[in-house]
Amino acid sequence: MKNASWALALLAAGGLAVSVYAQKPQVESEGVGGDVAVEGFTSVEYGMQIAPLRIAKIDEFGNVIGGWVELGEPGVSEDCGAYLCYDAFESDTRTGLPSDGFYGQNCGQGGARYFINADNQDRVFIEDFIMQGGCNGIEIGRVEHAWWWKAGGSGTSERCVIFLNTLENWENAGNCTSSGVLDGVAIDFGVVPSSFDVGYVFTDLSLCLAGITLTGPADGSGSYRIVYAKDEFGTLATAAQPMLWGDSQPLNEGNSARRHFSDLDNDNVVDSGECKSYNFGLCPDPLGAATSFWRVGGPWPKLRANCKGGTYIARAKNFGPPGERVTFKLDGGPNNNKQVRPSGRCNVKFNGVASGPHTVSATSTAFGATIYRNYSCP
Repeated sequence: MKNASWALALLAAGGLAVSVYAQKPQVESEGVGGDVAVEGFTSVEYGMQIAPLRIAKIDEFGNVIGGWVELGEPGVSEDCGAYLCYDAFESDTRTGLPSDGFYGQNCGQGGARYFINADNQDRVFIEDFIMQGGCNGIEIGRVEHAWWWKAGGSGTSERCVIFLNTLENWENAGNCTSSGVLDGVAIDFGVVPSSFDVGYVFTDLSLCLAGITLTGPADGSGSYRIVYAKDEFGTLATAAQPMLWGDSQPLNEGNSARRHFSDLDNDNVVDSGECKSYNFGLCPDPLGAATSFWRVGGPWPKLRANCKGGTYIARAKNFGPPGERVTFKLDGGPNNNKQVRPSGRCNVKFNGVASGPHTVSATSTAFGATIYRNYSCP
C-alpha cells in the first residue's frame, strides 16, 4: 500500500478489488451485539504446511516499513519461540503438525480443524486473545496459523499475502469492538493452490529469522486482525477464511472471549451480523481462528519435552536461581518437584507414560507463571 487514502478501491485484473484498509485508516470498530447462527461447519484434515517467501513490517495503515526481508530456509522455529503465550492452534511439538488431545481434552479430531462451508467469506477478521502469565507486553517471535484458501476453486491457485496486526484493546461486552493498533507484519507466501485440492494450509511462522517481532498488548489481553490478500497492496483474496479451533480446554495457555468480528464489507465497523459467537456444541467449544502466539526466544524460562519407550522427559531452563524449586506436572497430575542446578537447568522423568498426546507444565515461585508443552509419545 502506497498511501493512506484507503477509500479508493484498487483496480485489479478481472474487476474491482477492495483495499484492505478501505474507508477508515484507524481500526476502531463500533459494536453491534448478538450471536449469529452459522450453519455448515465442516471438519477437514490438514493438507499442506507452507512457509513464507518474504516478510515485512507494516504500520497501522498497512504501509510496508523498511522494505521486505527475503527468507531462506525456514530454520528452527523454537529459536523464535519456545514459550507459548496463547494457543488456539494446538500443535504437537514432536511432529510440528496440528493435533488434538492435549490440554486435558481429546475431541477425536486428530489434525482436523473446522471451517464454515467452502463458500464462506471471512477475508478480514478480528478476534481477541488473553495470553497466559508472564506474557504481558511481550515481543512475539513466532506465530502459527491455519486457513482455508479457496482461491478460484478446484484446479486454481492464487498468490497469498497475509496482513497481521496486533491491537491493544478488545471490548468484552459482546460487541466485538477493538482499538489501538500496536504492530503489524505482512507475510508473502507466493502462489498457493486451492484448499479444494490440497486441504487447509497452515504455517509455523518464525518472525525473528527475519529480524522481526510483533508487540503484544501491555496487559496481555487484546486482539489481532488478519487480512487475506492476493498482493502486497492488500487487494482482498478471491475467497479465504480461517480454520477454527478452541482455546478453552482445561490446561490451555490463555483464553479469550471467543467472539469473532467478520468485517464482511471491510469498513472497520461492526455491522449487524458481523459479530459472531462460534459456540455450537462442537468439541472444543467455543471455536475461533486457529492461531498461536509465542514469546520471542531469549533468556526467560524455556520448557522442552521428549518421550521414548514410555519415558517422558521434561527439561526446564531459567526458572530461577540454583536451588529454586520447579514444579512439574504431566497432564495436570500430581506435582513433581525438582531443584534448579547451578547450570540453571533441571529436568524430570515420568515413567510408564502411554502413547498419545500429553501436556507437561512447569512453574516456579521465582518465575511466577506456568509454561506448558505439548509433546506426544510415539
